[in-house]
Amino acid sequence: MTKTKTTKAAAPDPVAGTMAYWLITPFGALYPASVPAGIGGPDVLQVRARRAGYIDKFRELYCQDMQPTTATKHLDYQYRALCDRQAFASAVAEMTMGIDSQKMKPTAYGKLGLGGKLASEYHAVLNGLWSRRVDLGEGMGWAGSTLAQPDPNAPQSSRCYREGHIFPLSNGKVRVVACPDCGTRKNLLGGKLTHPKARKPVATR
Repeated sequence: MTKTKTTKAAAPDPVAGTMAYWLITPFGALYPASVPAGIGGPDVLQVRARRAGYIDKFRELYCQDMQPTTATKHLDYQYRALCDRQAFASAVAEMTMGIDSQKMKPTAYGKLGLGGKLASEYHAVLNGLWSRRVDLGEGMGWAGSTLAQPDPNAPQSSRCYREGHIFPLSNGKVRVVACPDCGTRKNLLGGKLTHPKARKPVATR
């Protein structure tokens, strides 16, 4: 008789519920979550972040009733603040009604952004998130880079001049790919870029 080896199922995460989301804004990433038992009650959320400035900007612009930011540097999210659920929902609704941009990443440098070095660092993170999200779609997708930088050699009318290039993901057979925004070609073997003499942008991101 052959013995069958069984694998014990992993225990469910005791703090994982059925609804959660991350809030990616022009002024930082916020991570709303329920609060541990004994803190605040069922009508209270904790708004978490990895920079205090993200929470402070959210409070300043949209949620003035949120409690002060607390440093929790021994935890995964180093900063958090308690907030009434309805006040948070109203703040997010106000943000939703204020959407006026067709693109997300450039808003890091806009009037709601953090400005300076923080804006540049955050924009690089947004580029990385955008690049990874191709895994959620169908087809070959596109590849960006968390290190993408504006390209002064790209046509000045293109987004690439301001934000850097994107290129199709390689299928293992193609050695040269072209950026859909400006036509710059990239050799995947050595990384060399070849810029067109002139071309209008033909795609949107």
